[in-house]
Amino acid sequence: MGSKMRAMPKASGSKARHMELIPKKRANGRNSSAVSLTAALVALILAIIIAYFLSLLSTPQPGLPPSLLPFPGPKLTSLPQFSGSYVSRMLWGTYRPGVYFGLRPRTPKSMIFGLMWLDPLRQDALTTIRHQAEMRDSLSKYGWLAHDGEGFGKQEILDEGLNITTSWVKNDKRKSDTSSGGDSGFSSGSSSTSSTTCAGGSWSARVSAQPRQQQDQETEYVDNNNDQQGSAISFFLYMATEDGSPIQLDSENLAPVLEKFDSTGVVMSGDTHAVGEWQLRLNLPSSAQLIPSLSSDGEEREEEHVDKKNVSENTELSPSIIETTFMGLRTPHLHNLTEAVQQGLIRSLYAQHDAGRGYRTLSLTNLVDPGSNVVVIQITAMLPTTIDISFTSTSRSTGRCTRCDSGGVVVGLELTTSLVAGEAAFNSRFERIFGSLTKKPTKGTLPVGTNAAARAALSNLLGGMGYWYGHSLVKYKNIKHNNKGKMKDGLEEVLLKLWDAPLYSATPSRSFFPRGFLWDEGFHQLLLQRWNTAMSRDAVAHWLDLMTASGWIPREQILGEEARARVPSEFIAQSPDAANPPALFLPLAEMAERVATQQAAQEQKQEESSATSWSRGSEYNDTSGKDKENIDDDDVQADIEFLRAAWPRLRTWFLWYKQTQAGPVAGSFRWRGREAKNKEKEELNPKTLTSGLDDYPRASHPSPEERHLDLRCWMALAAHSLARLSVAVGAPTDEIAEFRAFAAQLDDFEELKRLHWDEQREIFADWGLHTEDVKFVLEEHSNEDGNWGGDGRLKRVVNSPPKLQYVPHYGYLSLFPLIMNLIPKDSPILGQQIAKLQKESELWTPFGLRSLSKSSSLYNQYNTKDDPPYWRGPVWINVNYLVLRALRRYEQQGGPYAEHAGRTADDLRSALITNVVEQYSQRGYLYEQYDDENGNGKGCYPFTGWTALLTLIAGEDEKLL
Repeated sequence: MGSKMRAMPKASGSKARHMELIPKKRANGRNSSAVSLTAALVALILAIIIAYFLSLLSTPQPGLPPSLLPFPGPKLTSLPQFSGSYVSRMLWGTYRPGVYFGLRPRTPKSMIFGLMWLDPLRQDALTTIRHQAEMRDSLSKYGWLAHDGEGFGKQEILDEGLNITTSWVKNDKRKSDTSSGGDSGFSSGSSSTSSTTCAGGSWSARVSAQPRQQQDQETEYVDNNNDQQGSAISFFLYMATEDGSPIQLDSENLAPVLEKFDSTGVVMSGDTHAVGEWQLRLNLPSSAQLIPSLSSDGEEREEEHVDKKNVSENTELSPSIIETTFMGLRTPHLHNLTEAVQQGLIRSLYAQHDAGRGYRTLSLTNLVDPGSNVVVIQITAMLPTTIDISFTSTSRSTGRCTRCDSGGVVVGLELTTSLVAGEAAFNSRFERIFGSLTKKPTKGTLPVGTNAAARAALSNLLGGMGYWYGHSLVKYKNIKHNNKGKMKDGLEEVLLKLWDAPLYSATPSRSFFPRGFLWDEGFHQLLLQRWNTAMSRDAVAHWLDLMTASGWIPREQILGEEARARVPSEFIAQSPDAANPPALFLPLAEMAERVATQQAAQEQKQEESSATSWSRGSEYNDTSGKDKENIDDDDVQADIEFLRAAWPRLRTWFLWYKQTQAGPVAGSFRWRGREAKNKEKEELNPKTLTSGLDDYPRASHPSPEERHLDLRCWMALAAHSLARLSVAVGAPTDEIAEFRAFAAQLDDFEELKRLHWDEQREIFADWGLHTEDVKFVLEEHSNEDGNWGGDGRLKRVVNSPPKLQYVPHYGYLSLFPLIMNLIPKDSPILGQQIAKLQKESELWTPFGLRSLSKSSSLYNQYNTKDDPPYWRGPVWINVNYLVLRALRRYEQQGGPYAEHAGRTADDLRSALITNVVEQYSQRGYLYEQYDDENGNGKGCYPFTGWTALLTLIAGEDEKLL
């Protein structure tokens, strides 16, 4: 339909405008009314069907079993350090990572702001509305260039002929930011805040668009496949309330505000429980207001020093508005707003046709449902164009805040200044923490582009932080009952709904995994805690608050409609015996080390003799290699408060793993969820999704006799962390002794070798029921004509019976004893393992360590016809980071293999940085994994979860690894 309609009239010159607001009451004929009625009826039926399906999906069985009740203890998110000024400072943010640009407060059932856009000149414009971040959109590039995770962000989006920039800043911090140029407004501490903080939150955003050719020279990434050059754009700005609170649209104010430059007016307003009374204003800044009054380093800029020619060529100009329309909806469902806008555009096209318009535009209906809780404003403009948005609010409990009056609105030049100050503060803090990333005298010069890639990696991790509220669904095996309530033989699987809870977490990928994953989060927090310790503790607190009474934490958090709409229904419900690597102990171990370092330093000051110091003589309190003078006392005190409160949960979590994931012999462990079901016949090597390594080769025939090496090593990390934490938090003496005993057992190298050392192949390995004589064959069948032929189905054929043995695959799994520093520093096995790392026939590549040796029978093998190799060859940054960190620690510990470890670490670091930076510079993205043969990015993108560890790798020093 769209290809046969003119999307918009041609403008006669760069300043030509056409403003045609359709009246609120349309002069429709009978046919138009029938079309509208039919469309409304169809929409109502669809809404009822969706609501019914969702209610079936989330209807709980009456009552939860005790093991699935919430953990019986105070919520960690209720700690004092997460209240008061911290709540206000963190209230609003880009906590909707699944959309290209959206904001929301960290409150349940609150409100959301978002942006959509389309190119009205495209023939397929109606079906190419950009809203949710999707790989299928095939954008040349999108991502945050700078984001502090708290009050500032700047994002670039390259969409065919369009170059779009979205920026935002919290208004209640701008004065302290510009004056300090440091942490006052963009703080990493747990208690500092500006005294001007609005209780309900206040922020401003700027959305700019221009043709791609105007800015290609300004970007570090250049797209050579840009065939279309845009000349117009339609922006859709929307506000929606999750609790159904009505939104008032001031449609009469739209035209006056958008007809002239520097005119600011209220276009939406409302009142919600979370943020109180609020107002949304729009403003069209003039080109002069886009000239920053501050330089990039935060210094005041003299007017006469501004290069006017340079500004006119490289700064976004003010827009030429063509048309402004709107729409208001009353709906309980906010997960399908893209479809709602599409339907609004379709209804408008029918109405324009019925009205006999000579041309038809993709414009909204200008109709508003009574009590609308979703309001969308469409602004179609010639390029270049810039729109400023200002949101102000106040809390009922504090009364009106003066900053919510029109005088406190931040748009135009003041917004330009705030955005420049925010970027300057981000840059200053980044360099203070990670260095300039231009020269590293002790590690060599970094590749060109490292600085930009590392900043983008951190920014996209922070910009990918999200907030969700909802419940997990659980597949629970219950005792069968007949219709009279009597027990029957066997178990039945029922669907249960856990309690509603919030989650504040980073995400692996905005396009493919815009939700929380348990083992990913441990890697995310390794970087986040370097940037902002308070935010990191907050995220970990939210995860631990999701723990059940038994100690289980669902490994994937799919909370709320917006998150659930992105996940196939068969993957939503989870099993309460399914674990995931307890990677949160990675940042928790660093937190424990930070606390132990400070406590050791304090006791050294108090004791005359270092021999009686608290930290001497205990392997659990080794603080070598750490800078004791660079530890912030307030942060450490906040760590201690957090860890003391978290101790009961952490102890229960460890004991849950010890009980539910125990292996067949003492000291061994086995991932559950790898049972020998029909999948064994369908998959070449049955996956172990719970391990996080998915299709990494395990025993060919799943059985209870399996011993999983990686899980034992994760348990060793957890035991060591808790042994140290037990002392730091002042746990009861019996619990201190308990975890020291666990740590000593899991640190026993002789037992590790007895369970997992394959002497013949000289590798650490799993143990299980295995045969290498397994392959896929094309299944044949008899056709109707009697001829035999393949139907495309692959059948697993086992030619030799399996036997209990070490699983002979060398790869990431084999490295876990080295990763967790479980190999003694003077053991010959350490030297042998380091040497094996560097063999190109095994794991070493010019791009990092591949996940599976080239000598493995399953190297780069498909697991099913449609299941390509995942952890069977490609290079993954998270495991490479862990190996690099372990090598650095062996280097620091000394011993006969320290120098070899250091050289290997240098080579590995160089390979990782060179390839990831090159891929980012050439293709504009960080990737989930990298091809081990050519280094090309693979998998989903942008993947700015654990691939963002590039920042730690590039900024490497003793404090970062």
